[in-house]
Amino acid sequence: MADAIEQTYIEIPINLFFDTKEPIAIKDVIESLKGIEQLSKRVPELLHHLTGIEFGNYELAVSKIEEGSLDEIILLKFLEDPRLKQQLEKFKREHPQLTKAGYVTIGSIAILLLIGNAYTVLDNFLGNESQSISSSYNTNINITAQNLNLSPLQVEDAVKQTASHNRKKLVQNVLATTSPVAGHKNASIGIGKGDSTIKIPEETVGRVDFSANLNATNKDIPYEFVDMTVVTLNRENPNVGWQARIPSIGEKLLKLEFGEKINPSDFQFNPYYKVDVIVTYRNDIDHASLVAQKATVTKLYRNGESVASAEEQGDS
Repeated sequence: MADAIEQTYIEIPINLFFDTKEPIAIKDVIESLKGIEQLSKRVPELLHHLTGIEFGNYELAVSKIEEGSLDEIILLKFLEDPRLKQQLEKFKREHPQLTKAGYVTIGSIAILLLIGNAYTVLDNFLGNESQSISSSYNTNINITAQNLNLSPLQVEDAVKQTASHNRKKLVQNVLATTSPVAGHKNASIGIGKGDSTIKIPEETVGRVDFSANLNATNKDIPYEFVDMTVVTLNRENPNVGWQARIPSIGEKLLKLEFGEKINPSDFQFNPYYKVDVIVTYRNDIDHASLVAQKATVTKLYRNGESVASAEEQGDS
């Protein structure tokens, strides 16, 4: 029987460390490795957007887990082929600073960018808009741009393309990956060694809500004295079949409802109105922005004056 052909691999290491003075539970190390296993599935796509190199299938292996705070070294192992090898050698020649930067590799950079993006997505979803989280992410985008001879916008676009699908799963995987420092004081996350270290600093990690509820929720936002166009109405039933458009918030047709003091018959003769409304949005982490669902009219105006409600008209 002929000897089996031994497979050779091109290895791209991911070196991720957690700097903390507090003990790290074994269960969190296991959770972190599970998170990296899922998160790494996005790395070849992100590396392609950043470098132009087409990466194929890969295997994931744990190279080393070092003592101290926690230092995880993971290997992305791609089957070696002449095309990939030639492209990577060319990339190394054109970016010698990455070769000199110790453990800071393109694989580690990709993971850190995905972590920073997910923290930003989570922060925006929760409505916190933390300056520390956005600043840290922008700093690492700029560092990556300098290392790869790209513009910050090119790096940001590359991450967005990779992170745009199933954002909820991305955030879940990142929270699992970085769970070893959840709830720790003065803990940071980084890649590299010595002078080549790139970090997500203590203040940023401290502002991440590791226990956040990622399920979609509704959010009501009031608007006063805005234009509204009634597109579909139902004279027989004020509760069903009404749709409207509010140009100041977009062209989407919204389900139209009426507050308890609003008379729907006031909206049956002319499609254009000035109103106060409460717009209900769907806050879904898988969407980059709030998605408007319905509008509830709370006040109607004619000639700039508020129209009396049906109840008020009956009392007069």
